[in-house]
Formats: sequence, C-alpha cells, structure tokens
Amino acid sequence: MNLDTEVTAAQASFTFVLSGDSNSLVRYGIYKVIIYGKTTDTVISGWKVEVTDESGSKSDAQANELNTNTVCGEAESPAGSKDSYTFQCSERLAATSVIVSKTSATANLAEVVVVGENLG
Repeated sequence: MNLDTEVTAAQASFTFVLSGDSNSLVRYGIYKVIIYGKTTDTVISGWKVEVTDESGSKSDAQANELNTNTVCGEAESPAGSKDSYTFQCSERLAATSVIVSKTSATANLAEVVVVGENLG
C-alpha cells in the first residue's frame, strides 16, 4: 500500500483486509511486512505488526488460531537504515487481515508492503 500523503502515528492502528478478485475475504500465508518512513532520515521505530485469520476454518498446517491477533515478528532494520523496518513472520501464519499499530511510534509512515501467498 502506498500512502500518498502519509499516515500519522496518531492515526494508528490501521488494518489491511486481504480480499480477492470479487472482494471476498481471502486467506494469505504472510511471509513478511515492511514499513517505510516518508524520508530517509525518518526514524520509524515503535510500530508492531499483527495478523489475524477470520476465514472461519483453520487448516491442519496453520500455526495461528482463528480470530486471534498474532504478532508478526520483531522489527528488524537493514544495517545503517532507520527509515524502514521488516517484520519477518513465523512460518505457517495464515491471515485475512494485517494490523499495523504503534507501541511508541512518533514518526509517520509512507508505505506498507505485505508479502505473502494467496492460500485461496
């Protein structure tokens, strides 16, 4: 999601509902989520990412429980970078929604990238 203007820390939390072609709820295997600040000198620490699966049925391979927010890893920043963080999710997390919220964030976000596979 490209946030044309930006999302302020005061506007958090926000939820990305994952849908398919017909706008129906679709479950995705979430691999990672990357957040970016508006400028390269923006320090964007203090955010967290959670996933939830509200599809109504849990697969045998799925690690997370239905209708329960599951934290998607700790924030990691590339060496020397302070304007982006990657949240590496645990294996076998399925989600119909990704929730980005602040823990102590004061900086605004410019972009959120969700990486995953449609589990259809």
